[in-house]
Amino acid sequence: MKKWLLGFLGMGFVLGVSGVSVGQETQQVPTLDQTLSGTSLPATAGESSDAATEDRLSKMERMLQKQNEELEILRKQLTIQDDNKLNKARSDEIREMVKEILADEEFRNQIYQPTLQAGYDKGFYIKSADDKFYMKIFGRSQFRYTGIERQNRNRNVVGNVRQHDTSGFDLTRLRLFFNGWMWTKDLKYSLIFEGSTNNDEANIKLKYYYLDYKYAPHHYVQLGKFLLPFGKQAVHASTYNQMFVDYSMPTATFTPGDSIGVMGHGEIIPSKWGYSIGLFNGASNGQDGSNRSDSKFAFAGRTVYHVLPGYDEGDEVDLVFHEKPALDVGASFMYNQNKADSHGQSLVYGISDLIRDGRGGYGTSSSLGTDVLQFGADVGFKYRGLSISAEYFVRSVSDDAPWSQWRALTGGNNGSAQGGYIQAGYFIIPKKLDINARLGGVWGLGDDIAMEEAIGMNYYIKGHSLKLSADITHVDECPVTNSSTGFTRNDDIWMYRVQIQATMD
Repeated sequence: MKKWLLGFLGMGFVLGVSGVSVGQETQQVPTLDQTLSGTSLPATAGESSDAATEDRLSKMERMLQKQNEELEILRKQLTIQDDNKLNKARSDEIREMVKEILADEEFRNQIYQPTLQAGYDKGFYIKSADDKFYMKIFGRSQFRYTGIERQNRNRNVVGNVRQHDTSGFDLTRLRLFFNGWMWTKDLKYSLIFEGSTNNDEANIKLKYYYLDYKYAPHHYVQLGKFLLPFGKQAVHASTYNQMFVDYSMPTATFTPGDSIGVMGHGEIIPSKWGYSIGLFNGASNGQDGSNRSDSKFAFAGRTVYHVLPGYDEGDEVDLVFHEKPALDVGASFMYNQNKADSHGQSLVYGISDLIRDGRGGYGTSSSLGTDVLQFGADVGFKYRGLSISAEYFVRSVSDDAPWSQWRALTGGNNGSAQGGYIQAGYFIIPKKLDINARLGGVWGLGDDIAMEEAIGMNYYIKGHSLKLSADITHVDECPVTNSSTGFTRNDDIWMYRVQIQATMD
């Protein structure tokens, strides 16, 4: 019975292990005869002993143990192969995630913490990683054609000889801006360099420079060299965001220009009532420091009330296309007692008909030795592509020095002058093409009235950043000479201007 049972178990073992396979290969398990050194089981019970049987069983157990060990090794190899495939897939997935995360500039900057950041955003900028220092550099340019056709003789020319007509190109305002903040965003600065070919100073110079500090919500103090806060068009309407190619003739006559000083500005009622008021070395004497100025300061200020919210003083046209009416009203003043400033305003006076020869009736005098007081009022309206703005000016000049040029030229009479303009524009193609008209004048200086009439258009290729402008202006007996606008004192002219404007901001 034992022999029969032993034979049966041996046959079952051989059949069980001979079919084990790994991958595509099949490993054959040795037979019992091979394992037991070729010995066959005897056919009868008398031919073997119990000891021999136990020996064979022991060998079979060792063989089974060895086969199990080999099977375990094969299973581990299969597990390692599967794990390697899984690990590679996970590795590829993680690698893609890292690439995606590092592509995020904000996250990358947080990891690496650079000391400086740089880029372009309507100008080139540099800033520190902690955002305490920032500088933005950008440029603005105006390339202009001006043709002037003179109609009458000009008393401003010696011998009463008619001046020649002119025609040519100019780089009118080529400016480079350095704006930013330092230590805190509440302390901002601006440096503006300018080059131009339509005046006697064609070289590049530092035009304006100032610091502007926010010391309280909605309140600032500004110090440096900048325009006196008088008037709407000359100060608040950027020279690059105007309705026409350049300022109006009345604005050129009454603007007090720039100087070095300190100014407070802000909002008395946020988004409703604004103010600017300052103390300066003088008027139109921005090149004079303390050693070239007298002991008297010039005072200037302006206030504006937003009757209907949304009016942007920095843009004369309704480029944004207001869906609701926007209305501003403003007022300005300026007082300057000039005792010994090296430079100052040019004051206009009238020449009577008994003196002047031919067309032209205005002269200019230095403000040295005079007290000048002037006021202004303005209004601006915008609605659905329509824009209307107007200003009124009045100036009083008193002579308090017997040696003044004003007394020598006018006989010491108190002089007064008035002027103003109204202009309107409308977008016939919203945000792309507008047409404009302007009427202005200066009076109160004698028997004549200096008049300005103008029509024009603007094509906005890319807003004010890239704009084509053209206008036609007629000025009769212009009271001042102004290089940027093209006006010459006592001229009766037709002026044709075409300008391409390109800015980075």
